[in-house]
Amino acid sequence: MRLLNSCTWEMKEFISDTHIPPYAILSHTWGITEDECSFQEWQHLPASAVKQKEGFQKIEYCCRQAAKDGLEWVWIDTCCIDKASSAELTEAINSMFRWYRNAEICYAYLSDVSSAPTVHQMLERSRWFTRGWTLQELIAPAEVVFYSMDWGYIGTKSELSTSISSITTIDVSFLNSRNLVSASVAQRMSWAAHRETSRTEDIAYCLLGIFDVNMPLIYGEGMKAFQRLQEEIMKSYPYDYSLFAWGTAVSRYSREITTPETLVGDNALELEPSKDNDDYLGLLAESPRDFESSGQYTCFWEYTWKVDISPEIKVRVKTERILLGNDPSRPVDIVDLVVADKEIAPHWFEESTRLLEQGQERSTPDERGEVTGSSGSHIAGRRLQPRALTRALRQRLATIFGGSSSHAAPSNRAFGPIPERSRRYEREHGDAWGEI
Repeated sequence: MRLLNSCTWEMKEFISDTHIPPYAILSHTWGITEDECSFQEWQHLPASAVKQKEGFQKIEYCCRQAAKDGLEWVWIDTCCIDKASSAELTEAINSMFRWYRNAEICYAYLSDVSSAPTVHQMLERSRWFTRGWTLQELIAPAEVVFYSMDWGYIGTKSELSTSISSITTIDVSFLNSRNLVSASVAQRMSWAAHRETSRTEDIAYCLLGIFDVNMPLIYGEGMKAFQRLQEEIMKSYPYDYSLFAWGTAVSRYSREITTPETLVGDNALELEPSKDNDDYLGLLAESPRDFESSGQYTCFWEYTWKVDISPEIKVRVKTERILLGNDPSRPVDIVDLVVADKEIAPHWFEESTRLLEQGQERSTPDERGEVTGSSGSHIAGRRLQPRALTRALRQRLATIFGGSSSHAAPSNRAFGPIPERSRRYEREHGDAWGEI
């Protein structure tokens, strides 16, 4: 980690995290012209030339404030990362959440905010709240202080938490350092639904720290980066099925789906392309925007101890993407899905199909872990009426997990296997859920 001395303006590199001194960190948005001070320019250009650049002023503001706060060192992404080195850039992006979390204080510079009738309006109009990278810069640090374009004090994250929560849809508890493990994958994705990045790949890379996963950077891969991110999330969160709880409501389902073989357990579920001309229909989302209505889902593992089950999902992708489509030139995608105990899973799958076919109610645990009824089901990527579910059930793998297709106000509903059968099965057969 390379730090800038707030008094001497000299750079120093620290190899080990244990030797990094206390430091302040800057959160900002890059200028429209991107006339920022790069590491190479900071090292090789005369000081007079560096000071003429648009991005210099916020560096000066940051250093002065850090010195006032008694901090000798600062970290600023524009001048502290050698972006000419792909290895250093990869390390920095994979470490950035940790660097913001470990900072003594984070200065959030809102370069487009001067004054407004209320603090909420002041924050709401800022570009800072629309950018992908600033999401982790808001959540990771324990203390964030907001400053306006002329470095006027606006307030701290704690003081402004209610307004920030309203703008970002992030619960106040997570703004106040609640562990992110309590937020489901879908919740975290929903926070990024309306954020943007200059480069397509960065909408995935900026979320690495939010999900505590690591992966190599491949600029030029486009939205494949977001597919890779979801695959890493599947490995790291095998108990959180909310990854598949994405999509918008639809009133009809026109696809004719054929599946030559459906096997549950350790065997593969082979998926054939649809025979119509619709867009690709996949298990994984195309971007965080697909999760804009998914913030109400909680991860099922929070409920498992209440119902004495231990569900787990493992997906092994055997081709590049988990997608279905109408392009005959694309290979058939095959996904292995492991769901609960081999003896229970087929029965549950069969019963789910029958109930959905008849449009009957299904049961899901509510916030207290008690079983309550809900009609319909949430299929990954689409919310469908019961009459349309039968055809979709066997190819949309997440169909067998609970949820609701209701358009009512969001509520914390678990997204996972329905536990109602497990209690009866446990009484009759012993342990309801076996080894995965």
